[in-house]
Amino acid sequence: MSKALQITFYFLLFSFELCVGQEVTIHGVIKDKSGPVGNANIINKTKNTGSFSDDSGNFSIRVSKGDVLEFSSIQHHKKSIDISEEILTQKTVLIQMHLKNYLLDEVEIKKTPLLGVLSVDSKFAKETKREEVMKRLGFNPYVKKKSAIDRKLQSTYSSSGIVPIGLLINALSGRLKLLKKQKELAENEKKMDYINKNFRFHIVNDLKVDSTNVDRFIYFLHLDKKFNSVYNKGDMSLIPFLKEQSILFKKDSL
Repeated sequence: MSKALQITFYFLLFSFELCVGQEVTIHGVIKDKSGPVGNANIINKTKNTGSFSDDSGNFSIRVSKGDVLEFSSIQHHKKSIDISEEILTQKTVLIQMHLKNYLLDEVEIKKTPLLGVLSVDSKFAKETKREEVMKRLGFNPYVKKKSAIDRKLQSTYSSSGIVPIGLLINALSGRLKLLKKQKELAENEKKMDYINKNFRFHIVNDLKVDSTNVDRFIYFLHLDKKFNSVYNKGDMSLIPFLKEQSILFKKDSL
């Protein structure tokens, strides 16, 4: 096969990979007017994966054509870009971010008949149309749907008599404690599955946790007292938390 034919073949193969949505790793630098932006968060909003920049503003992340990347930092305005074929071909990108000016928006102060008593002041809050319709139909619009385990827990407190015999029996038998533990385990397993699915690439390639230790690292995460509160805040809080925990995990593994 001639050299020109080989070059044409590889070019067509690369183009085909891009067309079918092949994931590639791109590298970039984040800067502002003062220089590199370190510890900025990079979220692939299309795939729900993320990364962060180092002290020199450098970062890397897996993307496909059409993905949307969002860049954010405490001191900067958020910025989003669409991954084009040109970015995939070059595999590099320069992100210019703008500093916040921290000016407060103008606000209008209106008189309201508030007394500082929640039970009284809440009556002045306007209801949405959905809440109004549900109330007219006789439904409670504020009831949250319970999970299967929550329904079991509720049943342990149920009692048709004056004395809560069911609660006493469940407490003595240990069923109540067991159901609470089952609920906690189910919720933790769901959270760990989410991290494994959406952050595994970031954990291995950016945080340098050995691929054979990823499951153990994720289990290590959920033992931290801050895990639940950080998880509930979303991906933007999880990324720096993962970085912090990876350092502790590596020290613990020595």
